[in-house]
Amino acid sequence: MIIAIGFVISGLFADTLLGLIVGIILIDLGVFSAQVSNQVRVFSIDPQAQSRINGIYMLGYYLGGALGSFVGIQAFDLAGWFGVVCLSISLVALSFVVNRANKQ
Repeated sequence: MIIAIGFVISGLFADTLLGLIVGIILIDLGVFSAQVSNQVRVFSIDPQAQSRINGIYMLGYYLGGALGSFVGIQAFDLAGWFGVVCLSISLVALSFVVNRANKQ
């Protein structure tokens, strides 16, 4: 939710430096909070294999980041910053729905 709020703020106030700074801080806070909680989850799979699990987790994390960068560039090329913000909020909402569906 913090990530989506950060993108909303950076989208609404994209023409101000303060809006971008606040948006980026919220996005970073949300991403790093999610990373910590996700690592706790995957480490609980097998406490004896934390190094291997972390290696696989981080590989997926960076591959996802590379894919997100590629898609973000395409969105920016097609629709500018507004397109990136809309795509990002959509992906955050999709991850929220998928996460909630997996918990049930």
